[in-house]
Amino acid sequence: MNRVIWLVLPFIANLAYLSLLIPANPLSVLSILTGVTSAIFVMIYVLHHILEKSKPTFEQTKETESSYNEERAGENPILILSGIYGVVAGFAITIALQSAFVPLAGQPRSPLDLVSAAPNEFWSLLIFLSIAMPFYHGTSMFLVKIARQGIKKGTEGKTFFDFIVLFVEASLLIAIGLTLNSFHAFTGWITLLIIVDASWLFISLAKKDYSAPIEWLQLDIPFILFLILLPNFSSELQFFALLMLFEISVFRSVIDYKVAWRSIYFPRV
Repeated sequence: MNRVIWLVLPFIANLAYLSLLIPANPLSVLSILTGVTSAIFVMIYVLHHILEKSKPTFEQTKETESSYNEERAGENPILILSGIYGVVAGFAITIALQSAFVPLAGQPRSPLDLVSAAPNEFWSLLIFLSIAMPFYHGTSMFLVKIARQGIKKGTEGKTFFDFIVLFVEASLLIAIGLTLNSFHAFTGWITLLIIVDASWLFISLAKKDYSAPIEWLQLDIPFILFLILLPNFSSELQFFALLMLFEISVFRSVIDYKVAWRSIYFPRV
């Protein structure tokens, strides 16, 4: 319980401080959002705490980890799959940086110009990077793992299906990077990205495919619950909504790295 309190308390304190800067009328809305967001934080923590004690999930991932100790075969298809994804994801990051610092209308902006002239775009860029980094890193490593499994076990069809879904997700990152200056478009594309990711993970788990960590699905669900609230934010509260989204996306990424550190991001080879 103490860990839960220390997890949520700084976020509530931050929102309490922000409430001093907001006009009196939206305070009731802000208090509701504080409670909902704090509940989501607690939900993520509880899910992670349960998963830490879940032996079956650990055992299911052990088999896939052992594939890295097998003889390396078919390196070219592996490099091609991860390379194609890397090109698209890298282009998405380039587009986001260009949208923020070299807008179509106006002069190139320095980081200080971006913070002062377009704070919403600045926080949108940070949100994008906090989401894109684990997606890019995790998917690249995951493609390497499933490509090796597919070549060894003769399940190239499933590997190709996973690649198509992940390629679509990389394309959605491009759409997110293009819409940093539009709150509703930006958050809408993020919501679609997480829904596609959760749907793919759900289908995989329904087929008893445990190559992807089940924790990814359990991180996606609370995130979606928060994202679907964002269209209800008025224009006056959009800046504070982006601050909350940034904190949640960073927290989600930290938990993501923690739960999949050995199984996906840095496997023993």
